[in-house]
Amino acid sequence: GASALQQLVLSTPAIYGIGTDDQVARIHTDTLVWTGSRLPAGDVIANGPGTGSGQLVVDARQIVLGYPDHSQPDTVRDHDRVALGFAGVQLNASERVTATHKGSLAVYQSQGAWDPVANAYVRNGGDLTINTPLLTGGAGSISHITAGGDIRVSGSGNVTLDNAALRDALGAELALDSRGGSVRVDG
Repeated sequence: GASALQQLVLSTPAIYGIGTDDQVARIHTDTLVWTGSRLPAGDVIANGPGTGSGQLVVDARQIVLGYPDHSQPDTVRDHDRVALGFAGVQLNASERVTATHKGSLAVYQSQGAWDPVANAYVRNGGDLTINTPLLTGGAGSISHITAGGDIRVSGSGNVTLDNAALRDALGAELALDSRGGSVRVDG
């Protein structure tokens, strides 16, 4: 059915899962805007949020990794997003998944120890599936999408583009990186 919530804006650097293999956390809205943050995500506590193995499923018409319309975005700094503690994340958008501005999305199932050489935590696992007829970026945007497991992008349905609005737009950079699996783009 249709969501009663027209737009959900998450201005957090992380969504942490704690569920077991058979559990699903679901977000259902018309438009999900995940702004991310220039600040790092909070610490993961042993056996707490971020240590799960369930699924995160987002069902929306549009999924925006960036800022909502009529807001004042930070166009200088990266805004990062991480989904941690999920064996799989599924982004289902009937119209589009789009990135705006500068930032990243990372999906991992687990987080290990701090690696002083890489200056980051060791993270593993976590598959990302994106089901949408259009995966795109806003004018001048730079977005890096990473998963510890497989990334699968599947095109389904039709979308009507406003070519007049796109004619004067700048290009966008969109990178897909699977750290421990493969990247597959269908449709």
